[in-house]
Amino acid sequence: MQKSLLFFTLIYLFCSIVLGELASEDVPVVTNTTETITVEETKENIVTNDEEQGVTNATKSEVCPQSTSPFSERTLVLLKPEVTHRALIGEVISQIERKGFKIVAMKFLVASAQQIEAHYSDHAGKPFFESLVARTTNQPIVAMVLEGLSAISEFRRLMGSTDPKKSDIGTLRAQFGMQTERNLIHASDSLENANLEIFLWFSPDEIYTYERAVDKFVYFG
Repeated sequence: MQKSLLFFTLIYLFCSIVLGELASEDVPVVTNTTETITVEETKENIVTNDEEQGVTNATKSEVCPQSTSPFSERTLVLLKPEVTHRALIGEVISQIERKGFKIVAMKFLVASAQQIEAHYSDHAGKPFFESLVARTTNQPIVAMVLEGLSAISEFRRLMGSTDPKKSDIGTLRAQFGMQTERNLIHASDSLENANLEIFLWFSPDEIYTYERAVDKFVYFG
């Protein structure tokens, strides 16, 4: 009996000591460990769509439509209504870009008679002027500003002659045109006219300067 009492007494003392030590230990506190991320850090971690596509440092153009780079002359190009109605917009733009031209401004619009008359004002009074205005007015067209080395002359070479039947094989007009009256495309024919025509269709803040990843493979040096 005394042995049993002693045994239980020892167990009681042991449990008291253990429980006392546990009670004296610090209980770990669970806290919110979420880090605070600043706006600046967030911006550093963001990769924009333009950067993913190799287009960086896009800025609005200066007042002058012509770039200061010798590799970046600018020209105005209009894809006429027949390009839209024949579903050739994508094909034509694809060939323009494959050549190496950079599109720095583009819009799809329905041109008014006033816009067309102003654009072709140098042809006013000629026998074909009224017909030209009539078949282009109130029709969907694409206006673009292209940039590239000798862009004015090089695009006109890609475009082809006024009469598609006389255009060199491989030019846009030779590929897709059959008549002078439906020759698909207009392009500036001089630096002076390019400057005038660009600002007729685009405001300065619609023209952009940017770098493409492919440019170093279009031009050497």
